[in-house]
Amino acid sequence: MHVVNVATGKDDVVYQSAEVLSAASFRPEGIYLSQPSILADTFVPFYMWLLDPATGSAHKLLGGTSVGPGTSAIAAGTFWIMATDPNNPKGTPKLLRVDLSDGSQATWFEPTGGFAQLLGLDGLGHPVVSTFSSTNGDPGKTWLVTAANTMLPIADQGFTGQLVADGHGLWLTGNGVFLRPPAGPIRKVSTVVGGAILGACG
Repeated sequence: MHVVNVATGKDDVVYQSAEVLSAASFRPEGIYLSQPSILADTFVPFYMWLLDPATGSAHKLLGGTSVGPGTSAIAAGTFWIMATDPNNPKGTPKLLRVDLSDGSQATWFEPTGGFAQLLGLDGLGHPVVSTFSSTNGDPGKTWLVTAANTMLPIADQGFTGQLVADGHGLWLTGNGVFLRPPAGPIRKVSTVVGGAILGACG
C-alpha cells in the first residue's frame, strides 16, 4: 500500500501483505483494505482490514463473514453491501448493513425481484439503491434507505455507477447527469451519456 504526496512525488510504502487486497476507502480513521470481492463470481467469505498509515499497522475488522460479492460503501463504523443469497447467487441481492466492530449483519432493503444496485451513500450516510424489474422497457426506480425496511422513493428511474454526494445534493448518472437536491425533486442537468462522476462540485 502506497501513500503518494502529489505535490512532491514522494512515494511511501506504508503497508505490505501477502493477502490480495485493494483500498476500499480512505477515511479519517484510516484506510480500509479488503479482498477485491466485487471481482468474484461466487458468494465468498469477506475480509476487511483497517490500516493506520501513520504507524503502518493494520488490524482485521472482519474475518470470514459471508457478505459478498457486490457493490459496497463504507461509512464510519459501518459497511454496506448488496449481497446475494449464498444458496441462490444469481438471485436478487439485498442490502446488508455490517457493523465493523463485531461483523454483525442486518438486512435494510430486500427487493422483491429483478435487479438492484447500491449507488452509494448520501451526505448523512444513508444508502441509495436503484432497482429494476425484468420487464423490457422498465426505467427502474431509485430509493433512499433511511432505516431498516424504510425506503423513500427519490426518482422514477434507476441509475448506474457510483453517486457523488456534496452540498448541492446527490449527483447520479443514467441517460444523462442528474442532481437530486436535499429537498428534491431530481432533475437532469446534462444530456451527456457515459463515463463516471469523479467528484463533488465546488
